[in-house]
Amino acid sequence: MTKDAITKSSRHVMARKNIRCCSSILLKSFVAAFAFILSSAFSMAQNATGGNNPLIIVKKEAYPGPDVVPQEVQSFLSENAVQQSAGPLGDTDPEAVPEINNCPDDQTVECFSDVGHTVSELEYTINCSENGVIIIYEPAGILETGSCPGTEYVVTYVVWDECGNSTSCDQIFTLDNEGPQITSCPEGGEITDPSEAVSNVEALDFTFSCPEDPLCADILVEVALIEETDICLGNTYTYVYTITDGCGRTDQCEQVFTLPPAELTVECPEDAVVECSFDINPTEEDVSISGDLSYSVDISDPTLVSGNEGCPGAMYEVVYTVTDECQNEATCTRNYTVENDGPIITAPVDIEVECSNDIVADIEGVVVSTFCEGFGEVLADEPVVISGDGDCNGSVWEINYNFTDECGGTSSDSQLVTIAQAGPTIVAPLDIVIQCSEDAVPDV
Repeated sequence: MTKDAITKSSRHVMARKNIRCCSSILLKSFVAAFAFILSSAFSMAQNATGGNNPLIIVKKEAYPGPDVVPQEVQSFLSENAVQQSAGPLGDTDPEAVPEINNCPDDQTVECFSDVGHTVSELEYTINCSENGVIIIYEPAGILETGSCPGTEYVVTYVVWDECGNSTSCDQIFTLDNEGPQITSCPEGGEITDPSEAVSNVEALDFTFSCPEDPLCADILVEVALIEETDICLGNTYTYVYTITDGCGRTDQCEQVFTLPPAELTVECPEDAVVECSFDINPTEEDVSISGDLSYSVDISDPTLVSGNEGCPGAMYEVVYTVTDECQNEATCTRNYTVENDGPIITAPVDIEVECSNDIVADIEGVVVSTFCEGFGEVLADEPVVISGDGDCNGSVWEINYNFTDECGGTSSDSQLVTIAQAGPTIVAPLDIVIQCSEDAVPDV
């Protein structure tokens, strides 16, 4: 009898029994006929109180095996003794063992608490009479491996009939679930002092499967500190948080504190004064840096920041860029100011001339000294009488020479020209001899 068939009413059962037994009644005595009637009446009583709906008993214990008849089954068989006695009339077949047509499918579940029978999926046939007992053996308790993945629990379904025959099948529940998962790790960050690197277990958040399971819910939290030093990165303080459940599954996260190295600084020498712009000659030795790292220096060309190119007062800027072995950069600036006395002109030496019209400026005789390879033009002023009447002996003339360079710097010097004359000379007539004094007259 299938599980579907046992839901039919007692009236149908009695009708089927009557059909099965009609041929036998013709050959049996009145006593046998009476026994049949008694058996049918008993069956009706059973159906009224459970009948074709089998008695289902769930036990939290291991299946004892087919050779053990549970007390509940023994009581069931005792109550149905009248039905068993009807076996010779053809109503039952003591040798027909119940058949399980479909055992509930094995399942993969998350936790031990999810392990339980699914008797609604059990399909079976009872061949001896129509009543039976289904005993379901569920795990007596959680195993040592609890709800750890791979743990198997067995639910055994045993179908008993009125003849004391039984058959069984096992439904396997395999546990599978995720291990503990860290959902929030304590925050680290950049610090300024090692004392700021502090772990914080209270800020660690995690989840785990099967909270009612002693293994899955047994979470061990371990914290390990790792300190590292790097010349470029500085010091790092890493707290490794490890959570482990009773199944040996782990998850980790890290809380990292970073103490950066000191910032690279570079120092330039004091500003300098040079006579000429081409005297600016910066070198790597000009700068010094903080720390002990190796470094390279990139020096810019001098850049005019104020004043006129190459002229006194001009200021030039030189930028030193330092890059250390960790690729950190720092810069400093040094200023150079051009200062010099400007051009110097030397006039030709003083001279003497006989006449004023002999006075001519001697441009070629001028000597000019300039700083920084400057250039310019020499100009001479018109001669000026500074002493005497200008034409007479002893008169002094001055010629002023001026030089102006490209920066507008000027210099001047003067040359003195003196009139030097011997004065006029006269030649008297030849001496003569005269007779009388009145003959002595000038011979102009």
